[in-house]
Amino acid sequence: MEIMNKKEPMSLSEHYNLRYTLNGVVWLIYAVINLLPNNIVTKVLCIVALIMAIITSCIALFVKADADDEMSILHISKAKAMTLDITVSLFLIIGVGSVVLGNMVVNIAKLYPFVIGVVQLLTGILFWLEERTSD
Repeated sequence: MEIMNKKEPMSLSEHYNLRYTLNGVVWLIYAVINLLPNNIVTKVLCIVALIMAIITSCIALFVKADADDEMSILHISKAKAMTLDITVSLFLIIGVGSVVLGNMVVNIAKLYPFVIGVVQLLTGILFWLEERTSD
């Protein structure tokens, strides 16, 4: 009966999936909802999405998980480095497009949730791929 009551720590894969992949999806859901016309329904949906992002972040921070080993540290470092390279490259392409096409006006309130969501999701996906393909 003792085994049934003992709570196992979250695995590293579950931890990083929650911390990055699921949180990135929630941010992208918020970003899409944030593009809809502003009314009470969209405000409530935005609040719900942000609360979900807070919950997933808090769970990832405070729920006990397996300790990182050398390989998981290497994999998350590689995933974050690739995410940074991809993000910088995308912003460079957008910058060149902005110069070529003329002045682009961007509403930062509409852009930032996409950036956060894509960065989080991409980090989670790249970590997952790195875990699956490494030796």
